[in-house]
Amino acid sequence: MGVSSQSQLWWNKYPSSTKYNPQLAAIVNQAEKPLVITHGGNNITGKILSVSYLLKPQVQLLLAVKPEQVKIPDGFSDVFLYRATEALHFELEKVQKYKITPIYKPGDVWLWRVEK
Repeated sequence: MGVSSQSQLWWNKYPSSTKYNPQLAAIVNQAEKPLVITHGGNNITGKILSVSYLLKPQVQLLLAVKPEQVKIPDGFSDVFLYRATEALHFELEKVQKYKITPIYKPGDVWLWRVEK
């Protein structure tokens, strides 16, 4: 019983929406002082919370309820975009002129790198 309690992924924890969490966390955890941005709605909030349990304490999360109000603060070594909505992606890339590069895409893109 002790071994199964340590599983990072369980069949009853919506494997289709969490199966890549260990890989995503490993990528983010490599950064010295990372920021992860995601949309704070449309069922994404629960997904980022499930990833957060695998992230190191230095990882900061930014939940964007209104994409047009997102401001990326200075001081982060790496900025990531997690399962972004089209509106959030558009705001950062087209309006705020960030370069957004997919870095983890096992089919659909789950994680992007955001750079000025």
